[in-house]
Amino acid sequence: MKKRKGLLLAVIACLALAAVFAGCAAQDQLGKGEYSYAVFFRQLASMDLTGVAYGTDTPEDETEVLVEELWNVFTSAKPLESAVTTVTDSVVLNRIVLENKTLTFYFENSYTAMDSMTEILFRAALVKTFGQLKGVNNIAVFVGEQPLTDSAGNIIGKMVDSDFVGIGSYDVNSVQATSLSLYFANEAGDRLVRQEMRVAYSSSFSIERFVLESLIEGPKEEGYYATLPADLKIISVTVKDRVCYVNLDSTFVDAPLTVQPYIPVYSIVNSLMELPNIRKVQILINGSSDVRFRDSISFSEAFDMNLDYVEEKEE
Repeated sequence: MKKRKGLLLAVIACLALAAVFAGCAAQDQLGKGEYSYAVFFRQLASMDLTGVAYGTDTPEDETEVLVEELWNVFTSAKPLESAVTTVTDSVVLNRIVLENKTLTFYFENSYTAMDSMTEILFRAALVKTFGQLKGVNNIAVFVGEQPLTDSAGNIIGKMVDSDFVGIGSYDVNSVQATSLSLYFANEAGDRLVRQEMRVAYSSSFSIERFVLESLIEGPKEEGYYATLPADLKIISVTVKDRVCYVNLDSTFVDAPLTVQPYIPVYSIVNSLMELPNIRKVQILINGSSDVRFRDSISFSEAFDMNLDYVEEKEE
């Protein structure tokens, strides 16, 4: 990324936009222009995030200029009618670097003074806002020149919008962060490979459904392969007495996949059973358990985790 004076920013309000905020706050809209982006703020009433339209005439391929513009709006201390910036006094920015489509924010060590919920809300707003830009595939955060870590000391790494499940759409008074283990297929389709991902989510959001949606969406990294049909529909996901009931449409049994029969089944079962509240998984097809998958696996009883089909991924 070329060096730009405007990207070496402290967290300050953009005085040049003050008049725009004053004129548009009542409508919760910021600026006008040919191109529009959602800048995410914290709602005053619900503690959720809300996206506020920001209009600009800066062409979408001028990513560096847009990063500077959006950061100035994102950090503005002047509140809207119903929302305020997620930035606190602890957030002091050193620089922003765009390299290989990763936009990295470098903050001072004071960043760690934020409490957990405030930090997750800030990070969710950051990723949702800047992840919209053309030429930006993911967001990274460094603190004191070191990668941001969670409370257990694990590096959080590159983030995308889907890492923040339900935030911005649900009440996030009880925001939680967790690591998920998803089981995809190896290249041969005869073994499962575990993929770790870190997500933040609202307690009002079904993390079980998100696990299934992530499996259907497929892996995001090389070396992992799909285990479920891309057009598979989830009819319902419920948990009762620590049994997760997964009701899928007939695409699960009808769609051809070049994997062994046990791979789709235990991709679902193992991934869900990595969640602490799940003891067994019952798979249903259109509400029925009277199904034999590929004439070899019966759905008549709930499944336990089975790690016999799992291989360790080579680094």
